[in-house]
Amino acid sequence: MSKFILSLCSLWLLLTLPVSASWYGDEVKAGSDIIMVDLLYPYWPESTYFSCWNLDMFPKGGYFYAGVAANVNDNTNLETYRPSTVWSFWPAPVYEGRQVRNVYVNPHVYAQQYVGEGASGKAGGRDVPWIKTKQWYTMFIRTWGADEAKKECYAGWWMKDQAGNQWHHIATFRIPYAATGFKGNGGFLEDFGHGGRKQRELWRGKGFYRHNGTWEKCDTVSINVPKEGGMKYSGWTVHQTENDSVLTMSYTENRQFPRNLDPGRKHTFRLKQPDAPAMDAIMAEGKARHNGGQVIVDWSLKDTSSPQFAYKIEVFDNPQYSGTPVHAVEEQIPHVRTRALSLPRDISQCFVKLTITDIFDQKKTLELARAETETPMKGKGLPGKHDLSPGLEYKYLESKDGWSKLSELDFSKPTRTGVSRGFDTALRGAREGRFAFDYEGLLIVPQSGAYTFALQSCDGSRLDIGGKTVIDNNGLHSTSEKRASVFLEKGTLPIRLTYFKKKPEHEFTVAWVGWQYGNQPLEAIPSSNLMRPKRADIPEARLDMTGQGFERMLKTVLSSGRINKVEYYNGSKLVSSSESAPFTAPLMLFNGENKVWARVFYNGNHTVDTLVLTIPSQSRVAPGWDIMLRGEPGLPYAISGTGNAFRFVGEGEYLVNKKIKGDFMLTAHISSFSDKSLDPGDDCWVGIMVRKDAGATNYDDEIAVFHTVGRGLRCSADFSDYGTGRQSTFGLNKEHRWVRIVQRGNEFTCLTSPDMKKWEIGMQRIIPMKEEAIAGITFRTIPGKGKGVFSAVVDGVTLKPAKLQPHKIAAPMPAGKIVGYSLLSPELTAVRYRTGADLLEHKNGAYVRKPLSLPRGVKSVRSMALSGNRLLLLAPTSQGGALFSSTDMGKTWTVANPEVKVDPSPASFIAGELISVNPRNPQEIIVGSDRAGLFMSTDGGATWKNTGLEGEPFTNVAFHTMVQGRMAALSADRKTNMSKIFVSTNNGKKWDRKNEVQGAGFLKIVFDTRAADQLYVFSTLGVYTSFNDCRTMNRVMQGLSVSQPTLAIDRRRLDDTFMLAVPLDGKGVYSSERNARNWKKRADKEDWGAAFNLLIDTADNKHITLYAEKGIYESTDEGKTWKQVHASR
Repeated sequence: MSKFILSLCSLWLLLTLPVSASWYGDEVKAGSDIIMVDLLYPYWPESTYFSCWNLDMFPKGGYFYAGVAANVNDNTNLETYRPSTVWSFWPAPVYEGRQVRNVYVNPHVYAQQYVGEGASGKAGGRDVPWIKTKQWYTMFIRTWGADEAKKECYAGWWMKDQAGNQWHHIATFRIPYAATGFKGNGGFLEDFGHGGRKQRELWRGKGFYRHNGTWEKCDTVSINVPKEGGMKYSGWTVHQTENDSVLTMSYTENRQFPRNLDPGRKHTFRLKQPDAPAMDAIMAEGKARHNGGQVIVDWSLKDTSSPQFAYKIEVFDNPQYSGTPVHAVEEQIPHVRTRALSLPRDISQCFVKLTITDIFDQKKTLELARAETETPMKGKGLPGKHDLSPGLEYKYLESKDGWSKLSELDFSKPTRTGVSRGFDTALRGAREGRFAFDYEGLLIVPQSGAYTFALQSCDGSRLDIGGKTVIDNNGLHSTSEKRASVFLEKGTLPIRLTYFKKKPEHEFTVAWVGWQYGNQPLEAIPSSNLMRPKRADIPEARLDMTGQGFERMLKTVLSSGRINKVEYYNGSKLVSSSESAPFTAPLMLFNGENKVWARVFYNGNHTVDTLVLTIPSQSRVAPGWDIMLRGEPGLPYAISGTGNAFRFVGEGEYLVNKKIKGDFMLTAHISSFSDKSLDPGDDCWVGIMVRKDAGATNYDDEIAVFHTVGRGLRCSADFSDYGTGRQSTFGLNKEHRWVRIVQRGNEFTCLTSPDMKKWEIGMQRIIPMKEEAIAGITFRTIPGKGKGVFSAVVDGVTLKPAKLQPHKIAAPMPAGKIVGYSLLSPELTAVRYRTGADLLEHKNGAYVRKPLSLPRGVKSVRSMALSGNRLLLLAPTSQGGALFSSTDMGKTWTVANPEVKVDPSPASFIAGELISVNPRNPQEIIVGSDRAGLFMSTDGGATWKNTGLEGEPFTNVAFHTMVQGRMAALSADRKTNMSKIFVSTNNGKKWDRKNEVQGAGFLKIVFDTRAADQLYVFSTLGVYTSFNDCRTMNRVMQGLSVSQPTLAIDRRRLDDTFMLAVPLDGKGVYSSERNARNWKKRADKEDWGAAFNLLIDTADNKHITLYAEKGIYESTDEGKTWKQVHASR
């Protein structure tokens, strides 16, 4: 699979890209609706993600992966250690912005939404107790329920612990597309934290899949080992054991470990196994309860039973179970074990057939004993409305250490008390854990009948109705749902929910209580059905609203007591707060129906809620502006705008935009936005954005500058951003409220200002633009990340054409004699002067100068390289230039290629090398010329071939140091004022123009050693970084000079992001810890003059060599201090 896949190995694990070399493939037919495979984990290695599912939905849909993640160290007790599980989903265009949603999770698995990495949902297990080493597990996944009308289906994952002979339902998700199966599968053994320094091992046993209703063997595993010369060592060791029925797979990226799979080819293994899976039996028992026209059916499955997939209930009025059922219901819901039914008529006796369908589609029918008649739980009749008040009384508790079970709770001294509108956990504020609630009140039962209650709570909870415990979900666990069904009589019954949450991690769902009456769908218990006896010591609160249209003013009145604070809500979202009299607050209504209410904090530590005001609203924007939905549809929001001002409120991401052709200037003033006090989430933003098109997730094709709630003023991501946070690593002056984006060709610049007079550059991005750009105001809130709703006001908006003159490519030229150094080998360096050249031989820690005889007619040298014993020299001549060759270290020269041309101007020499020898194959050489093309040799320089790109004045060519066949070439044309970058991935057979920039002279390219598509281009305007093969490029504006070229640059090899640089003027040593993004001065200027080259010792990273105008300098402390080791002549 060629796409980049990201892994989120539980909440605490690091983000990284899985290395494709660590993948193995299963042969599964596209459209299969069930896949299962046996796996064994021999030991727990460090920082490892064992992915067993890597699938796309079929025929269309997004990608997901799932598996087991382990992270141990030398101090881990491997006997007691238990790993995590991971299941993450990514969006797809056919989802139309809708998100994957969790339906069920195992008690040890936690569901979250909007989890970064671009994932739309995930379920991650924590310390899963049954997953151990040296035991076999059957992984089972299936999809079902494709519904074209609803545009949805479901996917579920089960795991069987073969040693314990027990199945575990991991999770079920609703997919927003009517997929009927899966496409492809494979796994990987990913190291997500330590660069593959150790081995990780997985055993793979028998496998099966079901395609078009027929079981087939999944007995073939393939491993495509990359060729040598890639960025990583692919150390696969694979064996077939146990009569070829088990495949043991070990993988490492550490070259110290051996391997037995040859690189550069696909290896295929076929296991001996049965033709179809052995299916466990369904072992279930059930019981029915009956009351006139109502029936409750409860059932359970033994731990060793095959898991339930669906159920069917048929109700009869005779012991023979004959004739047409009085009522029947059938559902594909794996986790349900109780069902309440309303019959079309009363029956005197009740007999129930219960049919369980398992995950293999086996069926077992139980004829339950005659249903016992059960008297409904009786309460009091419905009292008069003057006797009740809305809401539930609650007690709220906080603890330093939290609790582990309900019996530990003590509400005798609560932190806060009051009345809440239902089971509202927002009363905890921003607290994520170590809190508890005790809600009490009356349940209004609208009619007598059978009710099913559902309880989801992260950690312990207990639901009591009528003084009896209906659901007990004690202990520490996820929001795994529990259900119970009871008969209730019309009227009022006492209801109580006791709940605590210990873990301080953020959860998408904290606690939820729902009910289902008869044949109605499950829903949250309406607040109108939750009341309390009216008490004289609890005041009544009233919400008043004034104003018209979408902007209103809110005020709360309390019948008695002293108001401390008022929080105003729209639905479940906090929209405003006031802590001083008269406790009023403005409100911008959402589009559609609004449910506005207030929570009053009074007399110190008490609260009471007002009734809900329901108000419809519709906001509008000025003609000419369009609203582009950039995220999930259906979220509450409103955008209004007239003239040059816009107001925003709500959740989701939106771009109020216009399309514009040619160069332009977009300016706006961020007048106001929500602060942290409302807790809308740190990553909410408001600002301006320009996009190439309306693509949903191609974030590299956009540039933005915006204010965030918790991270200050930011720009678009300046790094690879696999987590899709979409925010720069650097912050700008947060006091600046004026923002601007300027387009000049394909160059886009973000600027900020405090007053519209003085502007500061924040970011520049090169985006190859279509004829039209999409420009406007951006507004984003990530749903579920905070308690409050985000709002903002932007004014002073202008979007107008602009004619801006580009920079002119500078021609930097140091004043000294030296124009460059060519690093020929670890022991040999060439010094290139304005006239002439020397060789410097490094022996015993000293440099010995050897004057170099130049070819006849040659006065200056543009570039040099060494291929084996062949010295290559590129120089201008009276005929326009030539490439020369010497096999006796410069004593005699021959013309190797007269077609190569060289710009004779000294300023053109101030750039990278124009001769590059492949470090992995010295026979391969690439040479760049002045408008005569690129020349390639595959025989060490004996013969040459022009590979194209005539007309380009090249400034630098380079082979990738670690990826075979990959090379790049830079050009800088002062006549057209344009620089370009070209990349070849097939050894120069084909060159792709990746990008071009006006006014910035491209001088030198540096390859990343971690990802092949990460490149760094050093220019006359500073450094440009790219993380997508230069499809877009970011100009670094922080730390390193943006007006001074840099040629003395190097990075550590292998799995490191450290870079060191000295600008051409020699004024300071700079380092970057993160891929050339952010630079800091490491040392002040030394008296070495212009700096031309720099080399980090691969054997000792602290040892640095700088090649400068006044000589050669060395550092043994990573560039902090320097000593001259050779003086220039």
